[in-house]
Amino acid sequence: MSGTRAYVATTWTGLRQIVVEQGLPTPPTPAHAVTDALRSGYPEGTQDDWEYAALSAASLACLDLLDDGEPRRRVVVAVDVASLAPGGNNDPTAVVITDPVPWSGVAAVHRSAAGARPGLVHDPGGRVAGADLARLERI
Repeated sequence: MSGTRAYVATTWTGLRQIVVEQGLPTPPTPAHAVTDALRSGYPEGTQDDWEYAALSAASLACLDLLDDGEPRRRVVVAVDVASLAPGGNNDPTAVVITDPVPWSGVAAVHRSAAGARPGLVHDPGGRVAGADLARLERI
């Protein structure tokens, strides 16, 4: 499937659900992608830089999804979609997937390593790890 690449933050439990249901949950689904707002806010970036920023934003969004019952690992599902709607918040990568995404639309699954530094896996205070925040503040 060709189209626009979007990055969906999830958890191990969410990933299991995506596999069992053979696609993303019923839309709308919050996600992150390269947007016009990202391009204009980071004009010196390349397509690779913008994709990395969108993937990083989704990775950071995983921190909000982790609770006491989840393994402390971030999971981002990269999907190809025909169209996206604006996300409606201050994050220039925020979008909403409005159409169903079957398993065939999943391009990749990214996850944090089991040995990732604790601050990059989960921040109990609800704050973003300093290195990740510094990267995103450039946008």
